[in-house]
Amino acid sequence: MEFLKSYEPVPLSEFTLEGLNPSLHEYVIWDGHFGPMFDHPLHREVCLLSLAGVPADLSKNRAGGLSRINQVIDEKRTRLAEAALKNDWLNYIFLHNRPYRVDALVNVMNRIPLSRAWHLVRHVWIDSESNIQSETEWNWIWSRVYDRKGNFRRFHPRVMSIKDRDTYHALPDTVTIYRGCRSKTEIQAYSWTVDREKALWFARRCQVNSGAVVASVAIPKVCLLAYFSDRDESEVILDYLHCDLHLHDLEIQEVELVGLAV
Repeated sequence: MEFLKSYEPVPLSEFTLEGLNPSLHEYVIWDGHFGPMFDHPLHREVCLLSLAGVPADLSKNRAGGLSRINQVIDEKRTRLAEAALKNDWLNYIFLHNRPYRVDALVNVMNRIPLSRAWHLVRHVWIDSESNIQSETEWNWIWSRVYDRKGNFRRFHPRVMSIKDRDTYHALPDTVTIYRGCRSKTEIQAYSWTVDREKALWFARRCQVNSGAVVASVAIPKVCLLAYFSDRDESEVILDYLHCDLHLHDLEIQEVELVGLAV
């Protein structure tokens, strides 16, 4: 944040939690990359040593030091209450920091009719950078696609944009999908693509050794829960928890180091 640039960080030996509401102390992480940090669903502060020395700004009604965190949290809570009152659930979810938005989504899905929640699922999914840490939550969310008889719910296509619904419905009964990842241990996952080149890009994106792979499999379309084009990834959501019997035909191709041919 810009207001931190003009102030020297407080030495760790002199740092205390003075000014921070005691109820928020549990969100302090002492061994952060830049020293103590604050990680709360509604606010994140990566360097508390810098924030601790910042004076109050009376002209903008901003508290100084760690007290500023109290103020930010209180303001966010007020906005959350207002969003809930207006049924503005998208704003409600995105008032949370990214790692906590899936938790907020689950909370909302337990509060409103499922038919009104699918577009929220789409927004949170495409906003997420990694879903591994929230695997339990996403398992619960994607399982809502089915009714008690095991059929797709009537309104579940609302998880896709109108354009993407058309693409999804136009897919053949059997679809070849691809997944690029750093190792074979990461193959079992929701996020796949119908674009092999995009899978190759993902395999190489975070490649740190020669273990990266591109997996491919021909799968019945009924095992695909959605299609998303939002990030230009031609992404499909594979229900790998219920369709794993079809993965016996899985083909795995190792990816050479970046710059070399597959």
